[in-house]
Amino acid sequence: MERIWSLLGCFGLTLLAILFALGVTEAIRYVGPLERTLVLTAAVLAAAGIAYLRDRIKNGPLPAPRKSERRDESTREERIAPVATKSNEQAPQIDVDALVRSLVDSVRPPDQSGPIHEAILASRMQAIVFRQIVPPNYDPTHLSFFGGLPIARSDFQWPRGDLRPYSFIMQLDCSAVPDDGRLGMFPNDGVMYLFLDLAWGQEENFRVLWEPGPTHGWTEISPPDDLPPAYDSKRAWKWPQSDIDWPRLLPKWPFDPVQLKGGPLPDDQEEFEQTYSWPGTVNPAQAIHAIDGAVVQFRSFSYESGKAKRNRPFASFPHDWNAVRITTGLIAEGMKWRVSEARSRFRELSDEEFSAKVADAQATLREWSDRAAAAAAFDEVPQAERDRFWSWIKENEWLTGLPMVYAGDLSVEATLTAGPENAARIPVDVVDYIRSRHALACVIEGKLHLNIPDRMLAAPVDVQGTIDDRVCEFILLFEMSSNEGLAHYFGEGVYQFWIRPDDLAARRFDRVELSTTAY
Repeated sequence: MERIWSLLGCFGLTLLAILFALGVTEAIRYVGPLERTLVLTAAVLAAAGIAYLRDRIKNGPLPAPRKSERRDESTREERIAPVATKSNEQAPQIDVDALVRSLVDSVRPPDQSGPIHEAILASRMQAIVFRQIVPPNYDPTHLSFFGGLPIARSDFQWPRGDLRPYSFIMQLDCSAVPDDGRLGMFPNDGVMYLFLDLAWGQEENFRVLWEPGPTHGWTEISPPDDLPPAYDSKRAWKWPQSDIDWPRLLPKWPFDPVQLKGGPLPDDQEEFEQTYSWPGTVNPAQAIHAIDGAVVQFRSFSYESGKAKRNRPFASFPHDWNAVRITTGLIAEGMKWRVSEARSRFRELSDEEFSAKVADAQATLREWSDRAAAAAAFDEVPQAERDRFWSWIKENEWLTGLPMVYAGDLSVEATLTAGPENAARIPVDVVDYIRSRHALACVIEGKLHLNIPDRMLAAPVDVQGTIDDRVCEFILLFEMSSNEGLAHYFGEGVYQFWIRPDDLAARRFDRVELSTTAY
């Protein structure tokens, strides 16, 4: 009787689970009566089959019916005896409880009660953050920077995957890392490189390399001919209208590695476990404030004191043809939905009149796009042409207003990273408008705003509660988040590169592991 009740219980629970799954599935609501009956019948049969299989695994075959209900000891022993094989050997019994325990253990986080490597503990009491240099210093001997082209030995081999080369993300001058921030095992010379397949979710497609010094005589490494454009789609950049415009390299921004120091690890176990994730024992607001130039006043081409601005970004905008290319690309990207949205603003126009207005705007946009495509990107736009372009922007704010939110930032950043001669066209005070996109912290209306900085040898951010299986075994080698100023268009993604302390000490960067999570 107990076995029958067990079968019925398993059948009921399984059927309930299947029916619940079907109930929350949209598709089942829109099928006909016959199809729904077949689906429900299949659910009943599936539940019965699962209950039967579970019982066979746990208890063996059902006993044969007996004429008499009398149960003496011999009958009971026969019922629970294991089924014999043809060779009269006993068949192995499956311990279901033990099987369940082993499955639970396989998904349980590793035991963290053992000793944690001292370097991992030390990483929770500091962070090496990357303070970007704005404007760029254009110093060819400065070996820490994001994007651009790597500087390395002449025989340096650009890493590639099975199908294509990886994108160059950054390099770090190891000698620039503060001595007491190396945790006693990070290299004290040479350069570390990070290459990555920028197709999101390709966690295995990356390479971390370390080239020992000395670095004298190193030069820029030309990219492979088959280096693909950065990211899966040119829409990640917001402005490219053709594959020719689609960048293959990320913009070059130099930085200095700077150490943030925290306090000691707490003795209380609960407080100690909270230091597993960012910021560890570091007080970011206090530590970043102590760094020269790390905190800037927020300024924006498009916003001032929390209100939108419709003014020209600066008097000489667009300063080069690349700025025209970026601006027209931003306008063209959302043309379709902006036109549809704008129809209600022009109720006084007939459909024919509104269509003519749109056609005229599109024709002028194509004219400017073609002119920008035909010119050298960073050639200066004559002042008369700048004014004519801006007049068209102002006359068509219904179409151009939102794109101008991004145009000033992107075009100025592109010019600054193109080299010192091009950057000289940008007025000094205009550079202040993009500093907050590259600073470790900024002040907005008197309040300090901190972003989680890109960093290394520090506590990791815990985005989705996924770090438990690493924080007691690995050191966070690098962590990077989305950053429009660097063209790190990761969406809401975070890249975390991990290495075991022994591998770091042995320079086994081929054993680095990458995890990707998203907010």
